[in-house]
Amino acid sequence: MALRPCLRQVRPICRKLLSSSSGRSVFEPSYTKFGEQETSTSPILFLHGVFGSKINFSRAAKRLSSELGTSCYLLDCRNHGTSPWRESMGLRELAGDVEGFVKRHNL
Repeated sequence: MALRPCLRQVRPICRKLLSSSSGRSVFEPSYTKFGEQETSTSPILFLHGVFGSKINFSRAAKRLSSELGTSCYLLDCRNHGTSPWRESMGLRELAGDVEGFVKRHNL
């Protein structure tokens, strides 16, 4: 499947971003979940770009969750979509928000 090589490239980048944010306060972003995770699959986490929101990926998430038999989580980053507003919005805060979400939801 073409998705696997892409995931191998993205995971180290995510780990680096998440590890740089330890110790930061986090909050619960607004999210939508599609599908139920089967035991042999990993969940997929969608993060939007600068001017986006979680709804940008709804169609793709529905299809992937159905075809791959996994859960898809669509997050609205802070100050986007239906997530809470915060004064600060740097990369460390955004990474901390994702890290907190992943830990709280056991992903």
